[in-house]
Amino acid sequence: TWVAEGVTNAVDVEAIRDILFFAADMRAESIEAPATNDLEQYGLDVPRATLTFGLSGEMGIQKSLLLGARAGEKGMYSMVQGQDLIFVLPALLGERLSAGMLKDE
Repeated sequence: TWVAEGVTNAVDVEAIRDILFFAADMRAESIEAPATNDLEQYGLDVPRATLTFGLSGEMGIQKSLLLGARAGEKGMYSMVQGQDLIFVLPALLGERLSAGMLKDE
């Protein structure tokens, strides 16, 4: 939903710019495990955030990045939906990518 308690439905353009900036050079800290049916241990069964990136053009595709639980001090468990790999994104990157995209009231 785009509307939550305490926020408007107005998109925070600066937050979107930040997300795109950090996503452009995204690199995993480490590979954690092959994807499993037990995503709960990584916080990916109900991710804290899901970002869907759409590519336009002839080969227009969409990929969704799932952001899960903290991976200790290392970062945040993550995976690309439909791919067979769980990886760890750096903590700061995970926080930036899961930041709110709506303006506060």
